[in-house]
Amino acid sequence: MAFSCENPLGLEGIAFVEFATPKAEEQAGTFERLGFVETARHGWQNVGLYVQGAIRFVLNAEPSGYAAAFAAQHGPRVCGMGLRVRDAQRARRLVLQNGGEAVEGLTTPFAEDVPALKGVGGTLIYLIDDTHLSAHVFDGWRALHRPPVVQVHGAGLIGVDHLNYALRKGQMQTWADFYVRVLGFESQRYLDLDAHATGMETQALICPQGPIRIPLNESRSAYSATEAFLEAHGGEGVQHIALETFDIHATVEALCARGVRFQAVPEPYYDLIAARVPHHEEDVARLRQNGVLIDGNARREGILLQAFCETGVGQLFFEIIQRKGHTGFGGGNVQALMEAAGLDQIRKGLLRV
Repeated sequence: MAFSCENPLGLEGIAFVEFATPKAEEQAGTFERLGFVETARHGWQNVGLYVQGAIRFVLNAEPSGYAAAFAAQHGPRVCGMGLRVRDAQRARRLVLQNGGEAVEGLTTPFAEDVPALKGVGGTLIYLIDDTHLSAHVFDGWRALHRPPVVQVHGAGLIGVDHLNYALRKGQMQTWADFYVRVLGFESQRYLDLDAHATGMETQALICPQGPIRIPLNESRSAYSATEAFLEAHGGEGVQHIALETFDIHATVEALCARGVRFQAVPEPYYDLIAARVPHHEEDVARLRQNGVLIDGNARREGILLQAFCETGVGQLFFEIIQRKGHTGFGGGNVQALMEAAGLDQIRKGLLRV
């Protein structure tokens, strides 16, 4: 991908997501149930690389260094992510010119010349180019399989669709400005919902020429899920990660067979689909069976299918997503689930109208 005024850093995708945890075995089990395979380990640190499709998860349980300090303060959660760029050193210079903050002198499992930036909640953003990936971003790591694993199909997950951040009240504009001004993203408001009902305000940042999506949730209520995450983890950070698949039903069924549990969907939700998403041509019985949600408009913007796992890291959870031409994030499902939950209570006699 060439440099352009629309993508000044030459962003190309997400290289990896790094998790800090003092409980390596527990989190490794979570990744394995999701279909990931540990393909490499660091030569002298307690750090493993888990792969599925184009997804790379780095599990960092090293008892000292940046990740250990991060986990001690926040518990198990995402402590960093690598962004693939065309030229890491050029991208670093532009970031600093635009007001970004470099982080140096930390002990990480990556090569010393990999640039690191300060991100949301003290997380790190690494800038990774092809030189790093082909030569030494994982310098000192050893492959666990011979021959080395080239492709892991797992449960059919193919890539990271988006990382959703939880922010404290009043921080939305600060971090939206960071992604736009410093990293060259575009801002897109995609949820126009009553903040009093949802307890949050949501905005998405999208790389204009690369498959990188960063939604931001700002807490507006002491009782919101966003606020619960902030309190549980002592600050802002990645609240959920959406993992993409070509076939959500096959993936959900494979994950269920591996012991992954999905969040329950109120029964009335599926009775309302025809009116809310006309002409969708999906098998509603199978959507219901697998707990899959649907959003969009088949004739205008395409369809989005999504399911939410109970399984996660700390209070971070995973979303499984399939896009059929739809570029949103399931905003219509928020209101639909609230309405369905109300109908469910009425049907069960728990709510009178």
